[in-house]
Amino acid sequence: MGGAHDVVTAVVVDLVDARDLRARADDLFVARDIIDGLGGNDTLSGLAGDDRLLGGAGNDVLLGDAGNDQLQGGFGDDTLDGGSGTDTLRGEDGRDTLFGGEGADQLLGGADDDTLAGEAGDDTLKGDAGNDALHGGDGADQLFGGAGNHVLEGGLGNDILRGEAGNDIIVGGAGADTLIGGGGADSFVYRSPAEGGDTVADFQHGSDRFTFDIEAFGDAAAGGGVAFATTTSPYAGTNALDQAALIFEIQVGGGKLYYDPDPEDPGFTVVATVQRSTVTASDIALA
Repeated sequence: MGGAHDVVTAVVVDLVDARDLRARADDLFVARDIIDGLGGNDTLSGLAGDDRLLGGAGNDVLLGDAGNDQLQGGFGDDTLDGGSGTDTLRGEDGRDTLFGGEGADQLLGGADDDTLAGEAGDDTLKGDAGNDALHGGDGADQLFGGAGNHVLEGGLGNDILRGEAGNDIIVGGAGADTLIGGGGADSFVYRSPAEGGDTVADFQHGSDRFTFDIEAFGDAAAGGGVAFATTTSPYAGTNALDQAALIFEIQVGGGKLYYDPDPEDPGFTVVATVQRSTVTASDIALA
């Protein structure tokens, strides 16, 4: 690596069996630092600057820190953390865990069952192959499941979640989210009435379902259940039911699903705007 006052246009470090390596800060490097772990279970840390960390074979830990970094896990069960900056993380082969950190990051899981966490910033997460868990975190994130049965959780912000192929669990979380199940029998999960206001773009009646947290939505006075009804008129917040209810307002080309905790009180919550489909009691589950 360079001396205290050297200017290095690129640094390439090949490690056969490294346990810990740290590249120097980019106040001395005018170009990107490249660190290659090759074989072994390596810990690679880029520190400041725009670094490229290559894990190679083995179960590696790649830490981008500051800068706009590129982290590639390679073979093995790797842990990648982008740190601050706009980073690109690729898990590739193995069961990998990816943390975007701060900034608008791209996280790509690759093969096998991966866990992706965008954390702060407007991130893009792609699970690819395997049964992956994708967590958007803060910001307006985009999550793509890919092949396999995935868990997608938007977190805070107005997110876009696409389950794609497989039987996916889709949790928009807080914010006005756009939820797209794709192929398979998907479950759109709501854990609190405060998580409503979403758009479900491709609900498949009879295949997909809405799943509601029984403690948050169930009516304790009615044995913990929730009633279901439909209406063709604009819902005004009162109904003839005697317990908490989910009301589907049938509209042209879809409808709106409401949650009303008290049929005698005009207050209610818009759970979701459902496009191009209807919703019946058989599409509702409590868990």
